[in-house]
Amino acid sequence: MKPVVASLLIAARLLSLTQATGTVQLDLITKRGYHSIRDLQSRSNGNDADETTLPQDGAYTRYYANVTIGEPGQNIQLHVDTGSSDVWVIAKDAEVNPPAFEFPKGTPGGTFDFNASSTASWPYVGGLNISYLDGSGAFGDLFADSLTVAGTKLDKYIMGLAKKASLGRGILGLGFSEGLSFSKIQNITSGNKKNLVDAMVAADQITSQAYSLWLNDIDSSSGALLFGGVDSKKYEGSLANLAMYPTPGKQDIDHFTVSFTSFSISTPSGNVSITPENYALPAVLDSGATQTIVPDDIAHAIYAQTGATYFAAFNVAVVPCSVRNVPGTFDFGFGGPNGPIIRVPIGDMIYPGVFAGQHQLIPNTTQQACVFGITPASTRGLGPGMATPFGDTFLRSAYVVYDLANKRIGMAQTKYNSTESNILKFESQGAQIPDATTVSDERKFTVTELQRPTPFVQQPPTFSGESTGAAPTPSAADTGAPAGSTTSPAATSSSPSAASSRPRPFAWEQLTTLGISMAMFMAGGVLFL
Repeated sequence: MKPVVASLLIAARLLSLTQATGTVQLDLITKRGYHSIRDLQSRSNGNDADETTLPQDGAYTRYYANVTIGEPGQNIQLHVDTGSSDVWVIAKDAEVNPPAFEFPKGTPGGTFDFNASSTASWPYVGGLNISYLDGSGAFGDLFADSLTVAGTKLDKYIMGLAKKASLGRGILGLGFSEGLSFSKIQNITSGNKKNLVDAMVAADQITSQAYSLWLNDIDSSSGALLFGGVDSKKYEGSLANLAMYPTPGKQDIDHFTVSFTSFSISTPSGNVSITPENYALPAVLDSGATQTIVPDDIAHAIYAQTGATYFAAFNVAVVPCSVRNVPGTFDFGFGGPNGPIIRVPIGDMIYPGVFAGQHQLIPNTTQQACVFGITPASTRGLGPGMATPFGDTFLRSAYVVYDLANKRIGMAQTKYNSTESNILKFESQGAQIPDATTVSDERKFTVTELQRPTPFVQQPPTFSGESTGAAPTPSAADTGAPAGSTTSPAATSSSPSAASSRPRPFAWEQLTTLGISMAMFMAGGVLFL
């Protein structure tokens, strides 16, 4: 594990390559540092989101791309985000108010000087008004200028110029054109309302609106974003072709929403199935989200198995860093029994906890506290039935193809640190995903009602039976698992004192500082003792 330092630049340069005719490859810059945790990348226009109020931060890995804007070119570094559609940059004279705990301060991705570009023009003053449900956002104007991505130059591309922002870097949005914040502004002609992949197709740089995302593993120095093709050397086997679905509450497909159908935990001790049979709920594949957000009942069950504890004061769950060394995987299934299963190494779901610039120890112990990369939906304002973002803690283990033309997703287990390449391009507009097989009898989610979230209250697990020297098998109710979930006998703890060491239940949401006892850590979890 590499040491975690603020804003460690793992890859210092962008390799702009055209690997095959009709494809454009953008190598990603990976940065490790600490930053307020910015999850739930559900996008909407709104007001009064000029600053975030989240007080927490944590060490993590994020993914950026270098672009060049204007003439003469100005180099800007943007956060790669599949959960939104706009490309926006921070103005040279912008008022930037990042969260109090964000590091590094300022605008490390650079700013754009509109007056220094001879090709910049204003199509709409006051047109940038974009906010995120975590409270962050950007406000300012829209402008048109040349945008160069991986050597591909797009003329008169409409972007946002933030005059006021609560993020230190701009965004390279990769979502649908319908998701552009200015999609409904009548003064901008429909021909100019293009997202990045639409513009690349219009410029004959790629043949179809599609791209592939390969983040690589948590400690890797490289990743790649491939427009117009797939790289078959970057994943295991072949791709599964899954349907996209409208986000619950909407009629049209405007996010990369798929049917999440199973979750289990596999270790050498056995397998624990967290979700019941015939399970299906919506999930959004969102590289702009740091964490993976799951429904509260699933989070309860996962925390019971791993010993993770959610702290409301910091808006994250934490575990002892020693859990990173546990062999095994968190297994995410999509589309039902015939769909792909993405196995996330347990260690890749956990990263060192850095709060207020300092590594933290679990109180009253010498164990270092780590942030757990799975978060309950209600803590991000999402109630039952709402789509939850699956962010970087999941996406690092998956090779994902975003086929916007056909509204399909290709997915396979990633191949970490592959140095080989075999690019297969989309041969024509609307062509199917190369090297992909459509999932048969795909299980769809059905959401009949969207509900408001209720506060997440974690209850440490209790166990049936009396302590007799061996840990009893927890029931679904004991672990907080959804009804119908199962625990294999081989997966229960062999600790002789596991049952008696559990603390009595109490309301975890009453915790307000890290200084309060974290006895749940000491107890561990059913699988990880």
